[in-house]
This record gives sequence, C-alpha cells and structure tokens, in this order.
Amino acid sequence: MTDDELISGAEAARLMNAKRSEVTHYEKRGTLPVAKEEWEGNRRKPWYRRSDVEKIVAFRQARDNMNAVSAENA
Repeated sequence: MTDDELISGAEAARLMNAKRSEVTHYEKRGTLPVAKEEWEGNRRKPWYRRSDVEKIVAFRQARDNMNAVSAENA
C-alpha cells in the first residue's frame, strides 16, 4: 500500500464509517479532492487517495476526542 493508493467512494465511506453521501459532501466542499474520475455510461465513478481519506478520519477522531473531553469538563 502506498500513500497514492486510489480507493472508491464506497471504500472511502467504509474507512470513514460514514454514508457514501457524506463522502460526496466532503468532495463538494473541497475537503476531499478527487484523484481520478471514470465514467460508466453517464455515471461518474470518483476515486480518492487513501491518504486524503485517512487525514479526514484522523481529523474526525481528534474532533470527537476534544468534544468528549469538553463534555467531561462541563
């Protein structure tokens, strides 16, 4: 596995423990860039870099940990 490994939207959603629509949300906001696009007829199939998805996962975990600490101190 390399940092430039490309993964599908479904795999990105699995790594993020999220719905596929949330992956699309990150993409549309510009947070998750599309590394490659393929077309099957009129259907678009985006591919993402695993390292980009892992950065989002790490950010979400850090955010959740901060929220948990804040809730404990409240």
